[in-house]
Amino acid sequence: TQRLDMENLARCFLYPTLSLFFIAECEDEEFTQACLRAYNRWIVDFCADSGGRLIPVAQLSLGDPEAAEAEVRRVAEAGVAGVFVPPFQWSRKPLGDPSHDRVFAAAEECGLPFGIHPSLEPKWTAPGRYGELAAHAEELGFDGVSVFSDLWFQPSIVALLEMAERTKRIRLGCACWNPFLIHPVELTGMAAALYSRTEGRAYLGIARGTWLDDLGVRPERPLGALREAIAVIRALWSGDTSGVPGRTFSLAPGVGLRTELPDAPLSVLVGSWGERGAALAGETADEIKI
Repeated sequence: TQRLDMENLARCFLYPTLSLFFIAECEDEEFTQACLRAYNRWIVDFCADSGGRLIPVAQLSLGDPEAAEAEVRRVAEAGVAGVFVPPFQWSRKPLGDPSHDRVFAAAEECGLPFGIHPSLEPKWTAPGRYGELAAHAEELGFDGVSVFSDLWFQPSIVALLEMAERTKRIRLGCACWNPFLIHPVELTGMAAALYSRTEGRAYLGIARGTWLDDLGVRPERPLGALREAIAVIRALWSGDTSGVPGRTFSLAPGVGLRTELPDAPLSVLVGSWGERGAALAGETADEIKI
């Protein structure tokens, strides 16, 4: 609750992160059900002493509708505020398949809102799916689609270039790349490819990154380095070869890209978790993701 006070929030619904990852990788439905039951018990206990300010939401898997129905009834008694499922099932059945009706009926009977939460997709997802989803988002009137660039998963540029081929209006970008694993010169090149494919309806998202310790990457002055990276990217994009000084990222005078860049202004998005990052975004970026 101390964090809620810092953010001036009265209450907060809590959704998971890690279980959104593993459910896309685990083919053992019995194990998935056991893990989700364990998570749901834990999140209820975690929120119990918050005086109602932390509100738990339970995760389900429709891979075993009977088990999912039983879990709905159990978590309802435990006091969760709602339940959700990912948009795919390992059974490859659509959410509206009649076999899932018992789960939806149980949630309605228990008075629990039922949500669909975005997650990673399983490895059997057919190629071309990214373009199909982006085209559908465009048809629905959305203005943009962001692709995560989380460590350990497929590079986001693959999905973004596929989306670019299937869309005509919607804005595309990564939220976010980090310069400590992909040098700003390479980030500029990837952004240029995306800008070319989309005729300028793109942005370059950049953040300090996470899970870098697992790779032995421990940046000094990460926000200062991020500022330098953005300066390098903007200089490369504008064709400024006067040089960019920096302790972590720099450009020597006379250095520039040797490829043609799109004739479009570069839009930089900075991802931030805190006040200092937000301040950096205000100074150096065109938009921010919080």
